[in-house]
Amino acid sequence: QRFFSCKDGRGACKAAWLYLVLGLIGMTIYFVPPMVARVMYAAELEASGVPAPGDISYAFMALKLLPNGFVPLMVVAMFSAQMSTMDTALNANSAIFVKNGYPALMRLFGRHPRTDHRFLLGLGRVFTIALGIGLVSCALFFAARAGDRGIFALTFRINAILAIPLLLPMFLGFFIRKTPMWSGWACFLSALAASIVCASMAMPSYRIAMINSAVGIAAFLLTHLFWHRTPQAEQAALQEFFTRIHTPVDFEREVGEANDHQQLRLIGILATALGILLALFLLLPNTVEARLQILGVTAAVTTIGATLLWCSKKKL
Repeated sequence: QRFFSCKDGRGACKAAWLYLVLGLIGMTIYFVPPMVARVMYAAELEASGVPAPGDISYAFMALKLLPNGFVPLMVVAMFSAQMSTMDTALNANSAIFVKNGYPALMRLFGRHPRTDHRFLLGLGRVFTIALGIGLVSCALFFAARAGDRGIFALTFRINAILAIPLLLPMFLGFFIRKTPMWSGWACFLSALAASIVCASMAMPSYRIAMINSAVGIAAFLLTHLFWHRTPQAEQAALQEFFTRIHTPVDFEREVGEANDHQQLRLIGILATALGILLALFLLLPNTVEARLQILGVTAAVTTIGATLLWCSKKKL
């Protein structure tokens, strides 16, 4: 969904490269500190009585190392990051259901789907609420049954079992074109079956991921043998799909005037204001080293905000 908001292919390409670079940096930020904390504070973490000490290593490290006042700020940042991620996922999946799932269900039962916007908006809201309740319920269910494995290990296992079978058809479909319409289902169901079998044998998560990936890819490739039996109408629809993908977007003709400057200005103002507010943490009692850390964070955020404001005044 990050790339859907780009105004053309050039912007999407930039966004993809930016996400790649930031993702590589993010891996070190996300994974290295908790591993270091797990080693530095091993005795204290073991004495905490938590079944899976690795789950609290990040929070424990924050309590030990962050300057005074930054722990509540980190909690707010964690909640806001989670809320923004969930908000994007809920809206995207609701849109998929309203635009694709609902019409298909209506046709399945021999009825014509409604197309008025007020009804579709209400349907999307209802589906968003239902999906949100389902996600929270699943999270509570799995958290209560994480046991000694910990919530992170459980998350990795769920991703290995479910996420790979779901993502494989979409990934392969962009590169392997001459397959029938049902090739995605064949890939998904075969990979899911492999996941279930491997999980029942208590295989580790990495092995499940390797096996279901291999099975799903093999199933997808085998469907290529049925390409010549695919009806001409389906072949034409697939060809039109790939033609649209490779047709450059003419933003001015298809959408209209861009608002890059307004977006840069708004985000720049918010980032600069946040940097100024962070400077207030310098008034809290802290060591010289902690004050330098606060000053570094403040300077980084303020610089980003000022740069965005400066860019908003330039011609892009």
